[in-house]
Amino acid sequence: MAGVIEDQPFTLEKPRYDLSAYSGRVKQMYQQTNPKYLFVSRAKADEAKKLLDDYAEGAAPAGTTDAELWEARAIREAVFHPETGEQIFPLFRFCAFSPSNVVIATTMLNPTVIASPILTLGVHWANQSYNAAINYANRNASNPISNETLAKAYTGAVLSSCTIALGATYLTKKAANLSKPVASFFT
Repeated sequence: MAGVIEDQPFTLEKPRYDLSAYSGRVKQMYQQTNPKYLFVSRAKADEAKKLLDDYAEGAAPAGTTDAELWEARAIREAVFHPETGEQIFPLFRFCAFSPSNVVIATTMLNPTVIASPILTLGVHWANQSYNAAINYANRNASNPISNETLAKAYTGAVLSSCTIALGATYLTKKAANLSKPVASFFT
């Protein structure tokens, strides 16, 4: 498969996959969002980081394979913020985004939630709060944003999400009521 080099020697300078090919970009994205990295313990993450630090200094343990180094690099890239070097809380890592959104999206589509304006507001607030937390945890730390700007962006996201959700629910109910006379005309 183009873009995927399974036997590529380990390097810290280049990505594992050929990012000029579509399949390489897909493989890279899968690696970054792989849910298995949700379950990496703090100790295992620190061990992976130490292995890569040792490798960079030319002091990797004897017998360390390229596969072990690639896995350590994948753990470091999934668990640690690239600029601050701090571990990202597991639910705010990119690898948590898809599994978490399965729960959130399923809840949003639940008929009980759709029928209740309060539940609709609650689930859309929770969704936007989760998105804001993911974005903040993985932010560009070298270009700080003021708390005021973050608060405005968060408020705008929550308000627009809730407004669209309630508006769509209202219009859907109105459309259903309008279709009843039309359907009875044809029957």
